[in-house]
Amino acid sequence: GTLDFSQDEFIEFLNVSDDSFDLSGYEIHDGVGLRHVFSAGTLLAAGRAIVVFGGGTPAGSFGGSLVQTASTGFLGFNNSGDTIALKTPGGGSNLLEMSYDGSVLDQAMSRDPDGSGSLVAHSSANGAGGTLFSPGTRVDGGDFDGAVPIGVIDITSFDVDVSTQEITLEVSGMTPGATYCFDVSLDLGRTNPWFPFEILTTDTGIEVSPGIHRFVVPDLFIFQESSQYYRIRKP
Repeated sequence: GTLDFSQDEFIEFLNVSDDSFDLSGYEIHDGVGLRHVFSAGTLLAAGRAIVVFGGGTPAGSFGGSLVQTASTGFLGFNNSGDTIALKTPGGGSNLLEMSYDGSVLDQAMSRDPDGSGSLVAHSSANGAGGTLFSPGTRVDGGDFDGAVPIGVIDITSFDVDVSTQEITLEVSGMTPGATYCFDVSLDLGRTNPWFPFEILTTDTGIEVSPGIHRFVVPDLFIFQESSQYYRIRKP
């Protein structure tokens, strides 16, 4: 792709807990102010990562990690040093906070070892082999150990009503009580990552026949895109 210093800037969060974490509405701030609000349905599974880019259309698999672009249009972290915080919805208390002094330039900073160590220049991290960045993966390019396979559920019926801005779909293979992510892509996920769009459970749908559940999902922006693609998966 084309190098863009603003759009290619990124920040990555890794869920090191044993449980999924709902990031919906959480905010990324720096010393200037708000940089990103995580979209509704952003459910980060245990051992998985999410990467937020400054903009553009990030292309690649990113180790199976979730990918979003900054809701404000850019990240704009200060090269000479900054403090970055992950805040609760509405910009309340800090869930995480980290600072850097600007001594590392022209490459990412990464924890060494992955997920638990101190922040170091990416190229100097053990296993990085001198590489400058690894969005969504370990420094050596491998998937995070906690990553779980994505199980895709069958969508048996699908209808879009632009006039009501609603998507009606029927789904098979859902486990009662389990949580699923309804994802959207503008390019079948081949070059663009899938984005989490809505959280579904069998309780939020209607069982129209044995093992088949119907859901109605609002999409206020559906008329703005010429084509969109969808899937349902276990987070």
